[in-house]
Amino acid sequence: VTLEELSPSDADDNAVVFSGPTPLDGVAVDDGRVSERDSTEARHPHLFLSYSTLDHGIMHNVTKTLNAAGLQVWVDKQYLTPGDPSWRRAIQDAIERSRCVVVILSPDAKQSKWVEAELDYAESQHKKIFCILARGDRTSSALLGYTLAQWVDIQRGYDAEMNKLIDVLWKYLHDTK
Repeated sequence: VTLEELSPSDADDNAVVFSGPTPLDGVAVDDGRVSERDSTEARHPHLFLSYSTLDHGIMHNVTKTLNAAGLQVWVDKQYLTPGDPSWRRAIQDAIERSRCVVVILSPDAKQSKWVEAELDYAESQHKKIFCILARGDRTSSALLGYTLAQWVDIQRGYDAEMNKLIDVLWKYLHDTK
C-alpha cells in the first residue's frame, strides 16, 4: 500500500482518545494547528511521528514528551488542515525532511493502512525507524519486518522508557549530522 493508493475513506474508523492512565494525565495538550510556513518544526523536523488514529491520546502524550525534550516532531494533527487536497504530498514531504521516523506500535497500528504506507515510504527514503510499543506485545502490535526491532515499551514505565528513547534519538541525530 502506498500513500497515493490510500484515500480519506481508508482512515482508521471511530478514532478514540486513549483513556488509560499516563504520567501526563491532567496536563493540558495544545491541540491548535500550526501554520506550516511559520514553523521551524514543519520545515526541518527532527522526526516524523507515525501512529494509528485510534492511538490519538497516546500520540499526544508522546509528542508532548518529545517536544519537551527539545525534539522537533512532525505530526499530522498539528500540521495538516482538514480537507487539504495535497495532504498526501504533505506527509511525503514531512517524511523526506525528517531525519528519522518514530512509530507508535499497537494492535491498531498493525492494522492501519496509513502506518504501513508511512513506514514503507520512510524505508524507501532510507529513514531510520524507532519503535515505541504502546499497547499489546510483539505478536499483536508489530508490523511485518518489525518483530525483531529494538523498541521502547512504554507499558513498562512511561517516563523511564521515553527517556531511553530520547537519549537514543539525540545520539542518532548528533551522529548523523
